[in-house]
Amino acid sequence: MAERQLVLDNGSGHIKIGFADWETPKSVPNLMCKDRRGRTCYISSQLYDAPDCSNLSYRRPFEKGYFVDPATECDIWKYVLGAELGLTTDDLRSTQLLLTAPYFTPRKLQREYNELVFEYFEFQELACVSPAFLTMVTHFARRRAVPCAEWPFAHAAPDAGPKGAKRKREEVKLEEAAPPVEPPPPVPTHHPCTCIVVDAGYSFSHVVPFVGGRAVKSAVKRVPMGSKVMVNHMKGILSFRQFDMTDEDWLVGTLLHKLCFVSTDFERDMRICSGHWTKNHIRARYMLPSGQPGSPPLGEVVADGIQLTAADQVLMLNSERFSVPELLFHPSDVGFPHMGLAEAVVASITTPDIHPDLRPLLLDNVVLAGGCSMFPGFEARMQAELTALCNDDLSQARCVRDADSHFSAFNGGCDVFRSGSYSALSVSRQQYNEGEGGKTLCRSRIWGDFP
Repeated sequence: MAERQLVLDNGSGHIKIGFADWETPKSVPNLMCKDRRGRTCYISSQLYDAPDCSNLSYRRPFEKGYFVDPATECDIWKYVLGAELGLTTDDLRSTQLLLTAPYFTPRKLQREYNELVFEYFEFQELACVSPAFLTMVTHFARRRAVPCAEWPFAHAAPDAGPKGAKRKREEVKLEEAAPPVEPPPPVPTHHPCTCIVVDAGYSFSHVVPFVGGRAVKSAVKRVPMGSKVMVNHMKGILSFRQFDMTDEDWLVGTLLHKLCFVSTDFERDMRICSGHWTKNHIRARYMLPSGQPGSPPLGEVVADGIQLTAADQVLMLNSERFSVPELLFHPSDVGFPHMGLAEAVVASITTPDIHPDLRPLLLDNVVLAGGCSMFPGFEARMQAELTALCNDDLSQARCVRDADSHFSAFNGGCDVFRSGSYSALSVSRQQYNEGEGGKTLCRSRIWGDFP
């Protein structure tokens, strides 16, 4: 039976899943919901078939960016793998899985991942990496065309003996007593796989510097700002100014990504919004869902010149369109005691573990990824903020973003499979089932040197 190669970018907001030979993955919500009367339950993409999204309560398997509800995630994966991809249990037993997980995942949650993949779904092999790592891979594989032989992870996996053979007890004890220690970052400044990845997602954003293709984990910065915080902030603004939107998570999230943008000149745009409405090109109208048959379940943007009736419920969006995404750069403006994304980048590259000679090289390769990077103006604003924060010792920043940057992790997973490097990162189900030795192998190969 031919082995299938599956990439699963398990984001807090959406799951991006597909086979390694696909150009574009399927993107489905990573949630379950049901109407408040308790009659109907919707799993993942079934949400799009709900007649009234304003009457739903939501449940996500992620909390603060970490996987904390295996039972809910199990139901979601079961639906996505079966209904969306058409895979059976026998198919999964011959499928190699490349899964994403966030940095600093606690040991207990690591075991939950292993059990879900190997014991419940019985995948043939598992490799678990971070979305930032895969973004780095696809950046250098596609944009920079770096040969696979120069990737530091593209080497054969350590020989674990013939399949099915038990590890010796002495070897297991030695691995437990001396876990692999991450080597310090190299000082040479000309390695092709050196960049800093800004992964702005749903629950949080990560800033990860890579030197020679290896993450400098002591310099990784986590900023608890993402789409979830912005949705909650916009719900508060709209509920105070217009309609009660406190229970409309999905609708407000749709508004956020349809109409919001990142301002490149905040004060100028505020002056435009406070001026006469005839000169205000930022002002936008959004018709809320009516619940009538045939009407859009999530409403729609109302173009200029369209006449409305008295029965239409319309939201008027003005400065909210750019003041809400401003949280990504200046969260302290509304009381969040966190640094912005540009400040996090500078804080990351100026840590003692980053050699000073590497800092200009990292600033020249700032790779943007994640759903929040898709906001119009995000790339230009990030570059302007970094340039303003850089001192004389650092060169001018250069930010790059792919047109499908929310799929960067999936594209990187496909590149890992195409390069033949998957075996250097993976553990098979047969190895996992070798008792305590198999679980130690998972800790050392998958999580011990988590890229």
